[in-house]
Amino acid sequence: MTIRHAPLFVIALPFVVTGLELSGASPLAMLSALFILAVPFLLLLTLPGSKENWSRRR
Repeated sequence: MTIRHAPLFVIALPFVVTGLELSGASPLAMLSALFILAVPFLLLLTLPGSKENWSRRR
């Protein structure tokens, strides 16, 4: 998994929360789903960056 996968978690979040809301889940379940989906995204942001200069790459 790379930082390129991070938008997948952002796109999935509204669908998961909407699905939980339509199924009648408690607010606590929706909040925990938010945190569960946010963890991989936040972990991807903590990865070290590339040391290569991409602008000079051919």
